Amino acid sequence: MSSKRSQKGMALIVVLWLTAVLGIITMLFYRQATLSLKINRNINESTQARYLAEAGVYRVMAELTLDGEQTQSDHLEETWSMNQEAFGDVLLGDGVYRVTRLGSAEDNTVEYGAVDECSKININTADRETLLRLPEATEEIVDPIIDWRDSDDDQGEFGAESDYYQSLPEPYEAKNDVYDSVEELLLVKDMTLDILYGEDVNTNGVLDLNENDGDKSYPLDNADGKLDRGWHPYLTAYSYEKNVSSTGEERININSADQETLQSAVGEDLSETEINSIISVRDEEEFASVGELLDKSAGGQRVSISRDKLKNIIDRITTSDEEALQGKVNLNTASKEVLMILLGEENQELVEKIVEYRQSGEGPFDDLGEVLDLDGITDAQFQSICEFACTKSSVFSVRSAGYLERSKAYKEIYAVVDRGVDPPEIRNWKVLR
Repeated sequence: MSSKRSQKGMALIVVLWLTAVLGIITMLFYRQATLSLKINRNINESTQARYLAEAGVYRVMAELTLDGEQTQSDHLEETWSMNQEAFGDVLLGDGVYRVTRLGSAEDNTVEYGAVDECSKININTADRETLLRLPEATEEIVDPIIDWRDSDDDQGEFGAESDYYQSLPEPYEAKNDVYDSVEELLLVKDMTLDILYGEDVNTNGVLDLNENDGDKSYPLDNADGKLDRGWHPYLTAYSYEKNVSSTGEERININSADQETLQSAVGEDLSETEINSIISVRDEEEFASVGELLDKSAGGQRVSISRDKLKNIIDRITTSDEEALQGKVNLNTASKEVLMILLGEENQELVEKIVEYRQSGEGPFDDLGEVLDLDGITDAQFQSICEFACTKSSVFSVRSAGYLERSKAYKEIYAVVDRGVDPPEIRNWKVLR
């Protein structure tokens, strides 16, 4: 009897043990299934947020395409630049997307739209004098920047070539070619995060808490309530102007076109004598810019076209056969700070007049000829402007975020859009977070 009870007890213990084991296994399977479900849901919602961010990029491309077909020049009041309806928390499916850019640097505002890369200084074309006007720039920083992009191994006075970079703990070669992005500057001798980004390490243009708390958190800042953005907002590696007129027709190169071609292109505005003087001067020395038509002498030859006549033809002529004029800066979108870097302190009054004009009822500039309407502008100043300026842009950058309220899923994308080709192309694409 005792033996049977013992056997029954053992059987009960085994059953209870098996039941417990099966319960644990069932619980583990349940937890694993629940975890897999959560992971899959998070992946799905993260993917949705990414697609929302991508939708913002493609909406910008649509606005840019439509704008390019309808307008003669580009400026900051257009739908690609300032458009809350199209870019400000736009509901799409279960979430929203937003496309933002920095507005006024003085009051730290944000606008809804894209950034014109042609409003910045191109690090691939800017000369040494221009780069030295960047905030706190020195020859020790600028010369290595130029050495990195030039095609030779000749070192500038304070520059660096491959022998320097090969001596580093992790050696590499000097590129001796153009920059693919502004971030590539960080490979250059003596360039630092502080110089390039200032306090704005995430490059969002907004004064975040960690960028205004002194040394409490990264980055170190002066806690003055103002955002130091370093060089980053002033620089680009992408800008160019298509070498066509406002109507999309190929411009005539005054440095190479024959007399018949010039006569056909500008003969209604210029006399035969004036056209012949252009040819005579350019045979001695090529024109650096179309602005030199106002007054240029070379080898005993001279050309002098009136301002009114130059205004009539300036959109149809060029000094280059290149299809894309690299590094051109849009006078309608460049900030006052960028214009000061380009023109220098000695032209501060001119810079202020440019900004005032484009904000007035007369602005923006439809073409460079309208710059001649600025009160007091000299021929020399106009010629300087013509060497770097344009009024229609080809490349734009986009910072687009997608967000799902229910799960807080968030994705942010940075893209560079080239509108100068048909159809527009993406030149850079980064998932920021």
